[in-house]
Amino acid sequence: MTDFFTTRDTALLIWSCIFAVWLLPKSGVWESLQDLLQTVFTPFFLGFFIICGAYVGAEVALLSRLGLWSSDLLKDTVVWFSFTALATAGRAIASYEGLNYKHTLKDALTVTIVVQFFAAQVPFSLAVELLIVPIAVFIGLGLAAAELTSKADERVVKLFHWLQGTFGLVLLAGAVANIARTPRAVASGEAVLGLLLPLFLSLLFVPAAAAASLYSRYDWLVRKLN
Repeated sequence: MTDFFTTRDTALLIWSCIFAVWLLPKSGVWESLQDLLQTVFTPFFLGFFIICGAYVGAEVALLSRLGLWSSDLLKDTVVWFSFTALATAGRAIASYEGLNYKHTLKDALTVTIVVQFFAAQVPFSLAVELLIVPIAVFIGLGLAAAELTSKADERVVKLFHWLQGTFGLVLLAGAVANIARTPRAVASGEAVLGLLLPLFLSLLFVPAAAAASLYSRYDWLVRKLN
């Protein structure tokens, strides 16, 4: 069984504390946080979170009945829900052109999902994790900013995609090296389920994303006609 609190979690906690100490004293931060909380706790967003959470809960119940989920995978499920499910549903709602099934399935099968959870099954030393976290955050934020900026140079987007893929392969190589040294650490059924869990959850979430996309298009059409 892998430890519930790994060196990756420790590194995330350390960097989060550093970021909070640096950010919170700045002027206007508390006001921005209050505005954010007011937005999050509106009926629309609360309903969005509740519906997504209920659907993922149904996924977990189904996987548990099939013997593909256990309480040991709760942390992995919460991480997937926070960073994959909500983002996928959000993109579906924001797209008035309908859900891009190819893109959604590609997200479910992409190597970055496998690397994220596969590497987490065999975390690196704390020193290495302290380097991994800021690099991953920089690449993720840079890619998101480049894709959301309409005037962004296509070469910049391709560069961040290349960085993401390269960084993922480096992590995968490191994880494989760790496994080669301690193969029994990940030979258990729990480790295999931890590796496959994001794939199962993502594939089962496609119908929910499709429904969110259809609702978004219907709502946009009604508002346009009115």
